Amino acid sequence: MSAHKKEEEHKDDDVAQQIVTNNNDNSESVAAVEKNGVPKRKKRRKRRRASSSEAAKDELDMCRTVQQRYGAKRKVQDDIKEAVFNPCTGEIFQPSSYARMMARSTEAHLNRMLQPEPPDDLVASNWLCAFCLKPSFADEQGELYGPYFVRLSSECQPPAELLLMMMNCQTKILVKSEPAEPNSSVTTSAVHRGHHSKGEPKANIATNSNSSNKMAKHKNSSLTRRCSATAKSGGVQGSLDIWLHGDCALWAPELFLVGGRLPTLQLHIQRYWEQKCLICSGVGATIPITYSQNNDPPLVSATPSISGSSKTVSDVVERRHFLHYKCALENGYRLNSLTYVCRPPL
Repeated sequence: MSAHKKEEEHKDDDVAQQIVTNNNDNSESVAAVEKNGVPKRKKRRKRRRASSSEAAKDELDMCRTVQQRYGAKRKVQDDIKEAVFNPCTGEIFQPSSYARMMARSTEAHLNRMLQPEPPDDLVASNWLCAFCLKPSFADEQGELYGPYFVRLSSECQPPAELLLMMMNCQTKILVKSEPAEPNSSVTTSAVHRGHHSKGEPKANIATNSNSSNKMAKHKNSSLTRRCSATAKSGGVQGSLDIWLHGDCALWAPELFLVGGRLPTLQLHIQRYWEQKCLICSGVGATIPITYSQNNDPPLVSATPSISGSSKTVSDVVERRHFLHYKCALENGYRLNSLTYVCRPPL
């Protein structure tokens, strides 16, 4: 009986110890929750480690792709440094440097084939846009694209403004190449300027300015005479290099870019040159104005009425107005870049 009682007492002690340990664990977990607010979870730690390793792997892969694309290329072990002849097959294996050089030359030749060759009868012209007659980067319009060559004839002639600029460019080249005459008034006043007293250089400056003004007027009159003589003789003959702003060419109707060339430019360049801008009255206006019903364009009589009374509907036609791209942009015209339609401001 005594042994049996001792075993029961030992069992009771073990149960009491288990209850105490369970209570201690519960109290510790409750204290941790009270302190931190959220119990710690080991699963989240494992997930974070996995996500960090995946991010590191992605960064490593990105670095490898960047190095492969933009890094220095390593020499392949199979590169041939010298030409090798195989007597069995009769083949010649060129070095790898020769193959790379031939590939570069082939690529350069293909790029050269896409560019048009300048014709033999090319007429030298200024580096100006053929539509708005402005240089590169004028009024934030960007650079000029070209050259696109146009064949000039009696039916296709540049406007007087462009023709005057062309001849002005040629005259500047001739003046730079010709030496100065020793008997000119400008050089004479400059030579004798040192021999006068202190009060006389003002008169010399006035004479120099007058002589330069006379030379400029004489030059402009000579250019005007040359332009009129050229127009009377049938115009300029040969080929003209055309330069265009990107926006001016983009908004020109019936003008398309095919293989680096403008095949319809020869057909419509004369019509573009004859159209005047509604804002600045300059030639080369290519954007037609599309009027709505509320904003009708002015009308003009096509043929005078026979009786002199009221005009009929057939006698009245719509007058079309055109604009330069920069003039339309500065004056509030609505340019739709999806349909390429220009409407008047509201």
